[in-house]
Amino acid sequence: MYYVDVPLFILTTGSEPVKVAINQEKSEIIAGTKNNEEIYKAVKFAVLNKDKTENIGGTYASKESADLFANPVIKAGTLPADNMLAKTDEVIKLGSANATIKDGNKIDLAGKSESGVIDGKYTPTEVTVRIWIEGQSKSCVTKNANQKFKFNLVFDAVE
Repeated sequence: MYYVDVPLFILTTGSEPVKVAINQEKSEIIAGTKNNEEIYKAVKFAVLNKDKTENIGGTYASKESADLFANPVIKAGTLPADNMLAKTDEVIKLGSANATIKDGNKIDLAGKSESGVIDGKYTPTEVTVRIWIEGQSKSCVTKNANQKFKFNLVFDAVE
């Protein structure tokens, strides 16, 4: 299983801690071109902690994501390579108007502190966005090889 890990640094300049979460209605995974590409329907991502030992932000797919084949090898919320389950074993489909932010999908950001200042900026919280193409998806087939997909992630402060 292949995947890519993208480090992401999020910070608050406020004095109090804050929680952020992916805006499930505005974030999206879409086709890379207008040529009826389907591979984006097999793409998933998860937001992991800095050490990549825990899924702290949920597991996500496109709202058009294809269903898995029967008897999938891995559960829906399982991440590749690690067999690491999300806090809830469900994949959240982006773009749904009734999307909800569950407690397990909130990312804690520390507030400003004297010991947290580096070069005049506050210490950010590091997370990892793990992106992969779900091999069990009906859209993960040879005819969809070499296609492109696009990501748009929107984070919001939440209570």
